[in-house]
Amino acid sequence: MQPRHRDQVKKCVYANIYGSGATHLAKVLEMAVPEAKQLLSAFRRQHPRIQELRANVLQGLRSRGFVTCLSKRRRYFTRGMLSDHTERAAFNFL
Repeated sequence: MQPRHRDQVKKCVYANIYGSGATHLAKVLEMAVPEAKQLLSAFRRQHPRIQELRANVLQGLRSRGFVTCLSKRRRYFTRGMLSDHTERAAFNFL
């Protein structure tokens, strides 16, 4: 695998995990938005479990107001104040 390709894949993985859209990914990868959309779609088809994990974490955050990491530590968030930043912070806590 070429270093440039590896870098693109890594950026696509992080964009997908953290919920970035095609516009942001296109900017980061210096490509056209339609090409970035196609890349994200292909990645999500190949790795659907990442989206499932993200959805489950966010559902638990909304219903309980906290997330639990693998070591069983909890991070609490204000229920009425959920935002994109909060969702990213919750997913980062894992």
